[in-house]
Amino acid sequence: MTYLEILNRMAVLGDVLTLKLPAKAMAETLRLRAHYAKGVKEWTTIAEQINKDTAPAEGKERDEEQQKQYDEVLQAKAAEDAELKDRRYTPEAFEQLCEVTSDKDMMLSALARDKEGKPGEIPAVAWLDYVAANLVEE
Repeated sequence: MTYLEILNRMAVLGDVLTLKLPAKAMAETLRLRAHYAKGVKEWTTIAEQINKDTAPAEGKERDEEQQKQYDEVLQAKAAEDAELKDRRYTPEAFEQLCEVTSDKDMMLSALARDKEGKPGEIPAVAWLDYVAANLVEE
């Protein structure tokens, strides 16, 4: 699993917590969040170190070229294997997620962040499709 996959999964698991969940789905969500929090913590440490290592002189801002290099380094690191086990929802818990979202046309989701980083709306079916493909046991 890459750091980016972990970050995306954790974002979706945050979306899940906005739903009124049955006990099984809630328990599995909290277990998954606890597991992926380890990868997020590691990523945060790495990102802070990259920021520190590539920071311009004190009081100065990154110029366009420095920002491009910073972004490239960060993206390359995000694509690296985080060496964290791939854990997923059981099919039963996923069915419960489908049930609680069945009356929704749209989901407020971190997958659809705007320029300010705030969650945006995504079709509920597309959101469930992401969950099925990335967070449900086969």
